[in-house]
Amino acid sequence: MKRGELPKTPSLAAVTLDCWQTLLVDTDNSRAIGLRIEALKEAASRTGRVISTVGATEILDAAWRRHTHDWQDHKAVGSGHMARWCLESLGLGHED
Repeated sequence: MKRGELPKTPSLAAVTLDCWQTLLVDTDNSRAIGLRIEALKEAASRTGRVISTVGATEILDAAWRRHTHDWQDHKAVGSGHMARWCLESLGLGHED
């Protein structure tokens, strides 16, 4: 590099933003959680199983813990994974 010359820098390829709890903050997600609980109870009911609100809440909590663990382990997981984990907990997972 010649004197007074700036070093070459790579061109910008992408910009990423941390969305949840940075740009968008959930201040009250109780309605969303309630809808998820009811959806789990309905999914179970359609197969002749009955689960309580407490049981559905425990399933959702376990899925959230798994999501958090995977996220902290730098694994890309999202709502589809959580839905599958919840359904598997009900014995309604994908059959090979």
